[in-house]
Amino acid sequence: MPVHEVEDALTRSISKLRPVTAKAIKKCTEGIAIEVGQKLGKEMGPLFALMFDGWSHAGIHYVALYAVYETDGKLRVPMFGLLPLEDGSQTADAHIKLFGNMLDVNE
Repeated sequence: MPVHEVEDALTRSISKLRPVTAKAIKKCTEGIAIEVGQKLGKEMGPLFALMFDGWSHAGIHYVALYAVYETDGKLRVPMFGLLPLEDGSQTADAHIKLFGNMLDVNE
């Protein structure tokens, strides 16, 4: 569901929750992403790899970025991010830009 749906009059009329704005949702989500990224960074340590996977649905190509590392003798592969590629481009440059955007949030 799109984030702006929280501001839709019909959606608000069928919800018993306190109204919230799309701006507040985005700010909260960004804060969570930053906090989780920092915790993952500490857990990963200096030795890790990045792995990505892509797929298309309804004409939109999505890419997920995963961190791969070992901690306490166990392999961990948490998802760093999941985003659609801009403008439907599947070029190497589009992937690099997307990865840069995901990793900027997790610094």
